[in-house]
Amino acid sequence: MPPPNCLVIVLDAFHATKSSLYGYERDNTPNLNEWAKKGVVFEDALSQFVSTSGSAWSYFNGQYPYYSEYFTYPMRSQDLPMAEMFRTHGYRTAAFSDNPFISERTKVTKGFSKLNYHEYTQKKVEHDDGRSSLNRDQVTELLFDELSEWIQNNDPGPWFAYLHTLRPHNPYVSKEPFLSKYVDLNRVPEQENPQDFFRRYEEKVFADLYKQGWSQEIFYRVRILHDLYLSNIEYIDVLLGEFLQTLEDAGQLENTLIVIMSDHGEAFGQHRNFLHAKRTPFRELTHVPLLLIPPASWKIESRRITTPVELIDLFPTFIDAFDMEDPLDRDGQSLMPLLRQDEGYTEGARFTQSEFELAVIENQQKLIIRIRNKLDSQGKPKYTPRMITRLYNLKNDPGEENNLFFPDVVVNDLFALTKEYVENQKNDPAGDKVEFTEEEQETIESLGYIN
Repeated sequence: MPPPNCLVIVLDAFHATKSSLYGYERDNTPNLNEWAKKGVVFEDALSQFVSTSGSAWSYFNGQYPYYSEYFTYPMRSQDLPMAEMFRTHGYRTAAFSDNPFISERTKVTKGFSKLNYHEYTQKKVEHDDGRSSLNRDQVTELLFDELSEWIQNNDPGPWFAYLHTLRPHNPYVSKEPFLSKYVDLNRVPEQENPQDFFRRYEEKVFADLYKQGWSQEIFYRVRILHDLYLSNIEYIDVLLGEFLQTLEDAGQLENTLIVIMSDHGEAFGQHRNFLHAKRTPFRELTHVPLLLIPPASWKIESRRITTPVELIDLFPTFIDAFDMEDPLDRDGQSLMPLLRQDEGYTEGARFTQSEFELAVIENQQKLIIRIRNKLDSQGKPKYTPRMITRLYNLKNDPGEENNLFFPDVVVNDLFALTKEYVENQKNDPAGDKVEFTEEEQETIESLGYIN
């Protein structure tokens, strides 16, 4: 049998518990649920960063994020990411994205022979040079179409493909028939387009949040955004199902490992948070869906795995499953022992972070500290733990609502783990600062990433 293919699909900003695959009360992901019957669902997968840039760099490299004083985590010359690894082992590689952090600008697409990046706008715009910008729905659907065409028209030989779609990431507004299933269209003024109305509604809510902070009225309005988010989840679930079914009907998935995941979650009022960038790494921002569908020839039993895992485990899993030689050390570990129901996966400390806070999880205990990330006079990072802020018992308090930390609480072991993590980052060279164009900066700000 020829070497297997590998397909990775990232559904951006998808908090796992908002999917019926993970127990959400509405059946909003019927296609994911159906495909999960052919694979393995990881019930407790941890993202390493609360926004795309740091998370993507991390799972592309199987390593915890390096120190960076910048908003982005660009690929460095010494990095050997998964796409480069596949390419050096004879695989054709391609990436399809509408996220500005998954583009040539940030170099995280290193190793992809083909990159199709599409920047969307809310409405079609005619540029002076004759180009036309696609609207959000057109871009989303185009990504799936282009990837399907690339796979089906590919030359003989194994391939590695990566798709990163800004769904269900904000703006949350979906199209019909999904929109009216989750929000009341009667609130839309007559003769006004519902998508335009709710898009402006969302922008106004976020603007008011930034200016005024939380209030009872704002909380109610954020709940409406949450319903828009759910409509977006069902929309992308349908597109995903159609895409996978097309490939299966064409016989393209028989010898393919499929990974469906997200880069981070999303907050809708939990811990008085919203969106995700620069937020405390609470569970709503770091608990992501992770579904692996192996080729039938691997004879992996379909089931759900409760063992806590991390997204940095994906790269070592590929190295193991595809029998590749890796010259670098990775922080993650292969998930293949869990898939095969063998011994070999070690449950240890797990880490996740934002720009300013770091969390360590071990034995159902979660410690969160603040971190100072500044440069000294020699331009080297002064990246040291600054203050313990929160401590949770995840077994008794999975929602992280009861902060157990007081000055006399002993957390020496957990704090020592954070100090070691920070010291490792301090000794890890940073990447170059990324300079975005004015158009790209506007797109980034419209997605809720505020510098």
